[in-house]
Amino acid sequence: MEQLGLDPNLLIAQIVNFLLFFYLYRKFIAKPLLEAVDKERREEEKRQKFLERAEKEEEEIAKKRADAENQIKKEATDFLDKTRQEAELVRQEILTEARQEADEVKKKGRTLLVQEKEELYAQLKQKLITLSISIVEMGLKAYLTEDARKKITRNILRSSPHLKVESKNEN
Repeated sequence: MEQLGLDPNLLIAQIVNFLLFFYLYRKFIAKPLLEAVDKERREEEKRQKFLERAEKEEEEIAKKRADAENQIKKEATDFLDKTRQEAELVRQEILTEARQEADEVKKKGRTLLVQEKEELYAQLKQKLITLSISIVEMGLKAYLTEDARKKITRNILRSSPHLKVESKNEN
């Protein structure tokens, strides 16, 4: 080996140095460094899991918030629809009552008109009878005696179903 330029003592010393260095490196540098890297990796995994969990929770909260907002909107819409329906029912009831009152007023008006018409008709009939009697009396006055006129007037009044009014001259 000396021919190659290698000293066996030096080679053994270098091998011992290397083994000693390897042992010390592994015991004091590599092992703590690997443990620190491993610990850092585990902590990073924990942080990652925590972030994922936090993101999931945030998504769930956002979803719950959106659901709650939709529910509130739906309830508000339902409430407004219900209120509109109730208002429409009240409006219909008011209209129905107003129509009924209008019909009652019309009926009362018609009844009043019929009554007034009947009263006017009765008054007209009475005046017509009085006028007819006066005309007959005036027409017959020149030709008949007073007793004959009274008998004819009494006879006309008795025989006519429409003339049930007693004359002022019928005594």
